[in-house]
Amino acid sequence: MSRAPSDKFAQTVFVVSTGRTGTQAIATYFDQAFPDVTALHEPAPSRRFRVLSNLYLCNKISGAVVESALLSARRKSMAQIDSDIYLEANPFLHGCLPALAQTFPSCRLVHIVRDPRTYIPSHINHGVFHGLKGFAGAYFPYWLLKPDSYESKPRKQWNEMSLQERLGWRWNTINGVLDEGKKIFGERYLRLRFEDLFDAEKSGLKMLADWMGLCKDKALMEAASRKRHNASQGPSFPPFEKWEPTIQKHVLQLCTTRMAEYGYDSSTTGR
Repeated sequence: MSRAPSDKFAQTVFVVSTGRTGTQAIATYFDQAFPDVTALHEPAPSRRFRVLSNLYLCNKISGAVVESALLSARRKSMAQIDSDIYLEANPFLHGCLPALAQTFPSCRLVHIVRDPRTYIPSHINHGVFHGLKGFAGAYFPYWLLKPDSYESKPRKQWNEMSLQERLGWRWNTINGVLDEGKKIFGERYLRLRFEDLFDAEKSGLKMLADWMGLCKDKALMEAASRKRHNASQGPSFPPFEKWEPTIQKHVLQLCTTRMAEYGYDSSTTGR
């Protein structure tokens, strides 16, 4: 049996999410704060996995196809890394969990969640519905996961939803897929909240470092945590509090069960 390309590492860790959860900052932080870690954010080639994830989730391709794509994409790049620990922060892998477990048998999975009330405006501000991203989402099949192709009997078609509802549906659906990581990876799965990663104490970053068994250098950790990465640019979409009450209600109806599971207050005013 051939060795997995990740077998050379003491640890292989994949960080996944809906996007807009600080994955770029996580990769930069761990790459700078821990000399024995090589941490990468969406290393090339990665963008193809956005579409492959959605094709797999919609039963258009098999897990074997995703496994082959992962092996092809990472075999050479992993071979060139000399660090003891490999960390890849990559939201495009949201539909690749079974394939990750098969391709990198000992890998660990970190699932980052974020309050949908801040995730939704952040994703809109980042251009998901505008420019080239908006064009791809509208006309390129499986660029975005949509209820029209994912659900056999969707309550609403994508084009019937407000922008906030679309991302509320996406938040709930993608996180539901990623929650399955607990069953697939067992003790090698960790879920963290975006808000805890970047709180005043950086408690989530410290929890992740502890979970990985990393030796801490306080000066390096403090220096690595100072810079903000990939912040939303351009015109600001209104925050949740300024949405129409009907849209607030629809988004919370989509997300409330999972929000409670993650420890978020799902009232219209809570956090």
